[in-house]
Amino acid sequence: HHFLPYSPTYGQCARQVTLAQHFKKFFDIKILAAQSVNNFGYFGVDDLQNIPIEYVRDKNAYPKQFEVGFEGNLITKALKLMQQDGLLALLKKMFIFIKSKYEIDKYEYSFSRKASKRALRIIESDDIDCVLVIVPPYSAIVTIKSIRRRYPKMLIILDFQDGWVVPELLKLNSLKAFRSRRIERKSIMQSNRIAFATPSMKSVYDEYYHIHIKTKLVLNGYVATSHDHVRASKTDDGEILRIGYFGKIHIGNKDYFRDVRKIFDYFDKSDHDFKKRFQFTFY
Repeated sequence: HHFLPYSPTYGQCARQVTLAQHFKKFFDIKILAAQSVNNFGYFGVDDLQNIPIEYVRDKNAYPKQFEVGFEGNLITKALKLMQQDGLLALLKKMFIFIKSKYEIDKYEYSFSRKASKRALRIIESDDIDCVLVIVPPYSAIVTIKSIRRRYPKMLIILDFQDGWVVPELLKLNSLKAFRSRRIERKSIMQSNRIAFATPSMKSVYDEYYHIHIKTKLVLNGYVATSHDHVRASKTDDGEILRIGYFGKIHIGNKDYFRDVRKIFDYFDKSDHDFKKRFQFTFY
């Protein structure tokens, strides 16, 4: 799903891009990804031209990436939305909210179901030997069922970049959680190999599903030995902690734990001596 030029940040698809660049050296590859409403560019990556990519239009992929959301509780948000955009917009939002209680994620029907059909056509037309399914978005995992049913002997690799059911949805009793648990378990069992981006994620999934024999840890590319020659230089202001952030910044609702304004609010309340010990740079 997440791929250039339709990803709002490079960090969101860096693993996919790196894998594509590496695999291209050894295999004939084809990529199936989402075409967003917005084209965000290539972030300086200029060697994807020789990689064939097919895009599936996804109306839910970042259509309002730069909009600031409303703050407050559910009723306050609803009233503000109706006041700004009208009753029809509110009803549409309510419909989306109801669907969210059933769907795995908002991409399940706008992308993943359509991508499953396109994937089957690509496998047949391009004589594909191996399929790599990358999540999130977690609904992309539904493609595994379709592929396994049509091609029982296909080599399928599932790449988890972030945890899903384990442990967040194990104890929830919602319809969404029930569907997620069922679909994830079946997809894991139907996959030949499973890769995880972090040791902790691999550990909890291995333990819960008893799948140690077919899982591998594939980190996101940092190898300490490659940086042995790098030496940090001493500076006169060694008491300052410099923090650089590369990636997507969420600005929407201060109640949301990922809203970047939370860290600014924290330092606003701190004393001057504490604040001057930090330097933040956002890229």
